[in-house]
Amino acid sequence: MVKSEDVTAKVCRVIRLRINSDGPGVRSVVFLYGCPLQCEWCCNPETRFGNKYYTVTARQLYDLVKRDLPYFRESGGGVTFTGGEPMAQQGFIREFMNLVQGEFPVAMETSLYASREAVEDLLPDVEHWYVDYKAHDPEDHLRYTGVSPDRIRENLALLAREAGPEKITLTYPVVPGRNDSEEHVRGMIGFMHQHGLKRVQLHPYRKNRERKYEKQGLLFEPIEQLSRVTLDRIRESFIRARIALDEPVEYRERILVMGDSITQGYTSHFPSLTYVAQVAAARNADFLNQAIGGEVFFPDILTPLDWQPTMALLAYGTNDWSNNMSIATFKTAVENTIKLC
Repeated sequence: MVKSEDVTAKVCRVIRLRINSDGPGVRSVVFLYGCPLQCEWCCNPETRFGNKYYTVTARQLYDLVKRDLPYFRESGGGVTFTGGEPMAQQGFIREFMNLVQGEFPVAMETSLYASREAVEDLLPDVEHWYVDYKAHDPEDHLRYTGVSPDRIRENLALLAREAGPEKITLTYPVVPGRNDSEEHVRGMIGFMHQHGLKRVQLHPYRKNRERKYEKQGLLFEPIEQLSRVTLDRIRESFIRARIALDEPVEYRERILVMGDSITQGYTSHFPSLTYVAQVAAARNADFLNQAIGGEVFFPDILTPLDWQPTMALLAYGTNDWSNNMSIATFKTAVENTIKLC
């Protein structure tokens, strides 16, 4: 008999205590290494090409995520496997499930490019399946992902029959010039109606993902930013087709802010009156303020981010000029900071 201590998987990272992301409630998200697809727009290339992964046993992972059991129970959260392609390590997930024994829900983010047997094995124990629908046209699917969609569609049909449509959400990575056409959307809606699928999540392509390729030293073909007009058109198509938008998407910029005490808000009576908050409000954007009072600017103070900004606001403040930092030096520091984002 195989022991949980003997079954291992390659893991890129485990992010604990995520709230209403990759599933409902407070969750631990497990990024497994490896994927048989070659998607042009892969948002996690480090799970395919990187060397920063580690090996864990099913028991070690279970012991780690179980620490958050009270949060799971209170919020309706649990664990989500993603990647990479988690189904490529189905045996590890099966052993993990054997340890969980229903203590908390487990969800799967997958392309479903896996054997029928692998899907059937995990089907009874997965709380919810988030399945990528990458391209409706078979030739486009092969061109942009490197694999035929036939196996994926067969497994999706199997899930719809055996698990039920209520346990499936199609995730749609909306990529300009690849799968954002009206033909793709109509085909996807037709497939959903055919199999009784009722929920979709939109994941708009964001150009900051391309920085991950640069960090890995990988070649990539730049993709234009998705327009708000296109995203609204796609949303309206699903609404007219009476398909629910799970966590309806509103495209918002993400602004990373760095500076000194003025940027931090030292001179403002209320947080909402800082110039940072007012800039973000004017642009209808989210922001992360990493300004530090009394500090001069240099890239090393930037905290490593899982939160990926679409814009950086880097303030040349009082501390910088009073410490004789020239504009040229500041410009170089800014350029180095952008490379870290």
